[in-house]
Amino acid sequence: MTDLEEIPRHESEEIPRHESEEIPRHEGENPFNYTNLEKAERSKVLKDMERDYPNLPYAWLEMVYDWHKNTPKEEVEDIINNGKWEGPGQFSKNMGGILKACEILDPSGNNE
Repeated sequence: MTDLEEIPRHESEEIPRHESEEIPRHEGENPFNYTNLEKAERSKVLKDMERDYPNLPYAWLEMVYDWHKNTPKEEVEDIINNGKWEGPGQFSKNMGGILKACEILDPSGNNE
């Protein structure tokens, strides 16, 4: 038998498939139902934000982008123009107070 000839198979035998055909590809979450163009724009903006704000967690950058993208422009302008972002947040419970004692630790380990 040559390599070019097919091996006869029994009718009940399954034809082996490549593993990638059986496993579906992961699709990212899209809770705001962005179009493909909007997802590409979001990806670009998030990369720029990640470069500009390297110390912030990526999830925060995503949250800010999604909030800004899905909040009406008038509401964003109202927040900026009326200084609503300057005061404590809606869920802040800062009761104030005075720091009476603290210990400053030296990261080098020389705490004497």
